[in-house]
Amino acid sequence: HLDSEYSRVTKTGLLEFCQAAPNKRLLDLGTGDGDLWAFAASTLDWYAIDISQVGVARAQDRFSHLRPSVAIAEHLPYPDNFFGAIVAADTMEHVFDLEQSLREIRRVLAPGGKFALSVPAPESLRKWAKNRFLRQRPNPAFMLRLLQTVWKRRRLFGKQRSSPSIAICRW
Repeated sequence: HLDSEYSRVTKTGLLEFCQAAPNKRLLDLGTGDGDLWAFAASTLDWYAIDISQVGVARAQDRFSHLRPSVAIAEHLPYPDNFFGAIVAADTMEHVFDLEQSLREIRRVLAPGGKFALSVPAPESLRKWAKNRFLRQRPNPAFMLRLLQTVWKRRRLFGKQRSSPSIAICRW
C-alpha cells in the first residue's frame, strides 16, 4: 500500500479480528503476494485468493502454510458456510461487481462468521485510480449503504478524512 504505517496498523488490526473467528478457516480476499500473512500465525487454516497468478505464486513461495487460489471475489471457489472469518484489506475498490462480491462473501461465511474490510483513505485512492467505486467516494456512509445490501451493520470505523474506512460485519 502507499503508506506503510497505515498498512501495518490495518493488517495487524485485521489479523487480531481474525483470531476471534468461530472456526479457524480464514480467507484473505485479494492477497496479492501475501503481505497480510507476514503478520499471521501459521497455526491457523489460512486461505487466500487473488486475480493475479504471479501474486498467488509469490504468496505460496513466501508462506508454505497458506492455501492460495487464483480467483475473483464474484465467484469464490469454496463451499457454502466454509469460513469463520474473511478479510478484504484494500481489495473491494478493485472488484468488478461489488454487490455480487458481497453475496459471495456472505455465501461462504459460516453462521456466526465475521467479515472485515478496509478501504484506503480517500486521499490515497484519488492519487492512483478512478473507477465506479472511487467515484462514489468510499467513506463510512457509502460503505454502510453498500454493506446493508447484504448485512446488518456490526461496527464501522474510520470517520476521519485521513484514515481508512474499516467495516466489520457478522453473519
